[in-house]
Amino acid sequence: KIGPCNRDSDTLANIWHDVNHPAMEQVISQAKLQFSDRYKIEYPPNIAPADKLLFSCYREMEGHHLTCYSIRKVKNQLNEFADLEEEGTYATSNRLTLKRKATVEPMPYSVKEYMAKLYTYLLALAVVGSGKVHGAPPEESPGSDPTKFVQTPWDILQSYYFRASCAITEIPEASRLAWLEETDTAERSIWSNRLRRGDDSLGHIVKEVMKERQDIWFKPASRTYREYAVS
Repeated sequence: KIGPCNRDSDTLANIWHDVNHPAMEQVISQAKLQFSDRYKIEYPPNIAPADKLLFSCYREMEGHHLTCYSIRKVKNQLNEFADLEEEGTYATSNRLTLKRKATVEPMPYSVKEYMAKLYTYLLALAVVGSGKVHGAPPEESPGSDPTKFVQTPWDILQSYYFRASCAITEIPEASRLAWLEETDTAERSIWSNRLRRGDDSLGHIVKEVMKERQDIWFKPASRTYREYAVS
């Protein structure tokens, strides 16, 4: 048993500190295997989500306490490897201490980086949500609704990603990042609220909310771009 995730204040650091690591590794390995069996695809380290992110998403979805995760904090496997390399291990006072190198100055943030991190986060949800939904039909024929078979279908989450990719091209470049971050965060907040309050799978929720908010993404003219203008 890995343990419950029942506190809204749980952070990735808290989850990682309290976790049974062998159980975590088993959960992640199983999720990756299910994802690979279904989609027959693997991603390079600069896209694939970090194990810590995968387990955080797993815990939140398992407990129906999905948070509106900050996309700026998303890390892929390459980031995770770099973090481990930056940590020097040394013993002091008969105990193990981790010493991190001085934090480098953050790189300028851009729409491209936000979209890359969003893709990695959505991929994490797809990996840990690749298990069957309760009562799934025994066979999945071509053209079937994937939300009737798995918790968070990758094709549904990719539809969300590509809709965002298309929508931002209609926004003036100076306003694009702020508009994207606000619009994406608002939509993912709805996912979180509905998952907490109901029994629908996350995939079903994402699919329904996409339909409801289609105009928000493609008819932003109702709100002035000045709200997002860079000063």
